[in-house]
Amino acid sequence: MKKEIADKLVKALRSGLFEQGSGSLCQDGKYCCLGVLCVIAESEGVISSVESNVEMYPLHKRKFGTDLEPSYLPVEVMEWAGCNTRQGIFKDTNYLNSRSHLASENDSGKSFDQIATLIEKYWEEL
Repeated sequence: MKKEIADKLVKALRSGLFEQGSGSLCQDGKYCCLGVLCVIAESEGVISSVESNVEMYPLHKRKFGTDLEPSYLPVEVMEWAGCNTRQGIFKDTNYLNSRSHLASENDSGKSFDQIATLIEKYWEEL
């Protein structure tokens, strides 16, 4: 991930402006860490977002980019941010030959502050 984008994401995750959620980039006003990255990209004119029709879907989801995939980083954001994958994969040096990704770290219960620390440590790999 580009250092300047990683720094913006870390700052946003620690800002307290976003309520953390899981399972989707943005659902019912709660964000995955990668959803926060999408909001940054949207604010910089990289992508746009749409709201799902609440009457048609049981959960209110905000979808980003042109593919409107609610669970993975849009390709446009991945390329803009300089990410290697749509899930934020990195090699976790705490475990021998183990790979993890930001999406699973978010969904496993790590706080935004803990995820920000991972981004600071692994930004070059992301």
